[in-house]
Amino acid sequence: MILRVAAINHAAFEWIHHEHVARDAGLTTEQLYVIRDTSFLPSPGNAILSPLQSAALAFAHHSTSTVKVPPEVTLSLADALRSSIASGSNDTESLAQDLLVESAAVVASYNMVSRFLVSLDVAAMSDFPPPWPATKSTFKVPLSVDPANGVLEDGHFLYAETHVTDPDAPWIVCANSLLTTTDMWEWALEKMLAPQPHGAKEVETLGTEGMLPDGLFLGKYKTFNVLLHDQRGHGKSSFPSNTKPDGLQCTIPILASDIAYLISTLILPSSSSVRSTIDSEPKVHAVIGVSQGGAAALAFTAMYPLLTKSVVSCDTGPRTPEGNKAAWTERIELVKANGGGEDGMRKLAAITVPRWFPAPSRCSTEMYLPGQILSPPSSPEVSSIYGRRPRSEALQAQIVTTSLDGFIVGASALQDYDLLAGTGMNRSLLDVTSPADPKVLLIAGSLDGGGKVSNGMGKLRDAWNAKRIPAGGGSVKLEVIEGAGHLPMVDETEKWWDIVGKWLAGI
Repeated sequence: MILRVAAINHAAFEWIHHEHVARDAGLTTEQLYVIRDTSFLPSPGNAILSPLQSAALAFAHHSTSTVKVPPEVTLSLADALRSSIASGSNDTESLAQDLLVESAAVVASYNMVSRFLVSLDVAAMSDFPPPWPATKSTFKVPLSVDPANGVLEDGHFLYAETHVTDPDAPWIVCANSLLTTTDMWEWALEKMLAPQPHGAKEVETLGTEGMLPDGLFLGKYKTFNVLLHDQRGHGKSSFPSNTKPDGLQCTIPILASDIAYLISTLILPSSSSVRSTIDSEPKVHAVIGVSQGGAAALAFTAMYPLLTKSVVSCDTGPRTPEGNKAAWTERIELVKANGGGEDGMRKLAAITVPRWFPAPSRCSTEMYLPGQILSPPSSPEVSSIYGRRPRSEALQAQIVTTSLDGFIVGASALQDYDLLAGTGMNRSLLDVTSPADPKVLLIAGSLDGGGKVSNGMGKLRDAWNAKRIPAGGGSVKLEVIEGAGHLPMVDETEKWWDIVGKWLAGI
């Protein structure tokens, strides 16, 4: 009942803090999905909710949406409560009435709570809806130093988490930017787990046969599962001997191999190797990466084309830009000069976050004060001007808590890479041209690097298409998100997913 109130009133904070309580009480992801979907009420005889749960859901729905509850709904809840009381009770009717009053009080009280939370934008969550439920599992996967040859390093691991809506749903696998953790996907995750629009083939099926295609969650929804991970030396992942002078240096292809290794371990556990023969239809619908993760996603396209249908690469480039090796060395020295711990990483965060979110990004620390809320603009061209500074502050905290060793591990991958040359990979990125290769979408924030990033990605698109289109591989798409910085899934989540979600639905 509390969760239905939260869903109707768009009280994300209320939903998040009660979903785990509901799971502890025994509710499943399927049941939570029905509770979250405010567009319908399941019939009393449905196979997903018990008669008492269905009656309670209907009461909460009507009380919240129209205040006045139809008499038959109230009577249905009273009957269900009466039936739930253990036989032999001395005063079944009195106890049922007490429970009915308590039910009404719970719904009324949490309507008050949700209105309080949303009206004051508690935790800056009032501008996005409650998340759609998924079963979250966490893993510590032994860290692979050389996945191609099965070499592991004792005592080290990659932290990964899966968010499963349905075991048979296709997968989205995400790769983070340098200096961030799985939490950077916090705002985009609820978009990826939400019911998705039907693709062109499914719409055609619906139109001609008048029935839902097979394989939809609960027979109604098309959903994705999501795999997230912390890259080496970041978040909850450890780091191997990369930081030793004689150790294996971290590279973009190694990070791409980490993605493939996690897929083979957590999504395709029956395969003995990521190079094993797999189904012609990959279970991974898309590999999505941003910045360093975007470069790793591009490398993945060339190295493991059979593992995914598509790749989305955001705000990155196919090679180390001129002068960037020295720039990364300077940043490492900046951290060392300020103690090498959190104080040093705080100095790094102070110059990194403004570069990620330059004004007028909604996450800009230059434009918005903490907690600032401004009036909606009169110009129809601007969709919203609510500041999202709490998001950039959350990312700043991720930078500060990254260890110096972890930063060095990640930075070393960005200091010297060239995916066009094909060094250390099966082939150059520009040779990924066959119709069997993954479809590719490039995305850039318009504010990233003052437009230099989108210009660079445009050149990659043109050079790639010059070879892909004649070979029948299909065109590489580039979308530029206006008002977005280096991490568009953070400051312009809705615009980012509107592009990515629609593109994925067509695959």
